[in-house]
Amino acid sequence: MRMAQAKPPLPGDPARREAFEAEALAYVDSLYRTALRLTRVPADAEDLVQDTYLKAFRAADTFQPGTNLRAWLFTILHNTARNRARDRARDSVTIDSEVV
Repeated sequence: MRMAQAKPPLPGDPARREAFEAEALAYVDSLYRTALRLTRVPADAEDLVQDTYLKAFRAADTFQPGTNLRAWLFTILHNTARNRARDRARDSVTIDSEVV
């Protein structure tokens, strides 16, 4: 008869998720300062940080415990900012030729 071995915590484990969220939220101030430096608009910086946390919490199961969570969050922040800037650059500008 085999003995049951302890299972590692599942990615959806509530205790693991709670610890991840608590550690991630500890970086909100430094993420906001960086977002403000990137956007130079407080409302845009808040939106950028919110999107960063939304993406991070959705992908929390892919984060490897024991690695650098702060660096992971800043990577998400910078990639999100870059994607937003690229999307804004693609937006077409409409000009009313009669007004000009």
